[in-house]
Amino acid sequence: MKRPKFQNGKYYHICNRGVDKREVFMCDEDYLRFLISLRYFNDVNPTGGLYNYLQSFKLETFARSKDLPKVPDNEPLVDILCYCLNINHFHLLLKQKKEDGVSNFMQKLSNSYTQYFNKKHKRSGVLFQGKFRAFEVKSEGKLWETSFYINGNAEIHKIDKCDKWPWSSCSDYLNIREGDLCSKNEVLKHFKNISEYKELLFDYIREKKAWKEERKEFEK
Repeated sequence: MKRPKFQNGKYYHICNRGVDKREVFMCDEDYLRFLISLRYFNDVNPTGGLYNYLQSFKLETFARSKDLPKVPDNEPLVDILCYCLNINHFHLLLKQKKEDGVSNFMQKLSNSYTQYFNKKHKRSGVLFQGKFRAFEVKSEGKLWETSFYINGNAEIHKIDKCDKWPWSSCSDYLNIREGDLCSKNEVLKHFKNISEYKELLFDYIREKKAWKEERKEFEK
């Protein structure tokens, strides 16, 4: 698949999964480490290891409540609009802010998480299935549709209800959790209010699940 040319101010749906479809998140600490990395490595300046940053708070404080502490004086490469982490893959909706921002961010994120995961789980080699996939989001309609797909991804894959799954931005969009990792107003400004967004999100999830069931029946 030919990757789009990343441009400042443009939106991109980014995704990747474990090599051979293996699990890339095996415990809560793995999910949290990836979320911490989303904030920590989103910086145009060189970033060192995560050790000192991790000492500033307890891992469990983020999972079902508030957001991660700020990184002092960081200059973001991208705006993170949505995310979902799902056992063997992840989805991100990003807006590039700096030249080569998406590529640099994803390289730092993937390399750091792979090193952490391999050390923790006593393995070696690549963790993700090649380079990340990227799709440009070219219209307002596709922007909110992509946000529905990512925020509803856990439910679409029958992992958990989207508003119960702590490893996505859905709870932030629905004001269940007061996180500020995501620039959610980039999406929500296109809706009258959160109730409208929630209604359309749930409609989208129902349609996607029905489509997947129909496809499964067709392929029997």
